[in-house]
Amino acid sequence: PGVAEDEAAGGGGGGGAGIGASHNPGPVGAGPAMMTPAIIRGGLGGPPGAVQMPPPPPVPFDHHPYQHRAAVAASPGLGVGHSAAPAPPAAPSSGSDAATAAAVAAPQSSSTSLADDANEELMNLLRTGRLVQSDVTNLQRIVRENAMLWEKVNKLKNLLGRSAKAQRETKGELDVAKQRLEETRREAERLNRRVQALQERPTHMDLLADFETNFDRALLTVGGAAAGGGGGGPSAGR
Repeated sequence: PGVAEDEAAGGGGGGGAGIGASHNPGPVGAGPAMMTPAIIRGGLGGPPGAVQMPPPPPVPFDHHPYQHRAAVAASPGLGVGHSAAPAPPAAPSSGSDAATAAAVAAPQSSSTSLADDANEELMNLLRTGRLVQSDVTNLQRIVRENAMLWEKVNKLKNLLGRSAKAQRETKGELDVAKQRLEETRREAERLNRRVQALQERPTHMDLLADFETNFDRALLTVGGAAAGGGGGGPSAGR
């Protein structure tokens, strides 16, 4: 019966009657939850006399359903279609660089640790009263000088090590150069002997002159032998 009366009151065209019939008793300014179905039907396209339903409050951007879905989809482990951002590539660890830096900083760290230990020991002696402040100051100065000398010694050791390495490399190169020089000298001596032999070798003209001289000598020898043999025959017969 209440719904029928509300519809009848709304259809009569009386705006005041419609309002009185559609509101339940309650405080003024009640929200949509305090309205009857007649008000809701009027807001959805009822008669002109019915009170229109107030528009719903705007949804904040942070609580938008589509944004919430996108956030759920982008959040790791909250949805099937989640696409987590790729993690940035890790910086490559240079083990050799770290080892080199540690090797270089080792002497300095050792000298620093020795100086720190000495200063701590001096402070302990000063607190116990075994040393006075002036002695501690002098000893600290000596410790600083010792640390500086320690660093200088380490630098000199490093320099000597590099010098020894360079000397070994230079010695190897010198040995190779000496071997090449010796081989070059032997080759030069061999070439000199060959040149000397070629210089002492008789030329074609010399050989031809020798041949002519020898030929003439041979002819003279043969002629003399023939003449001597012819004269000795008759004398021998007589």
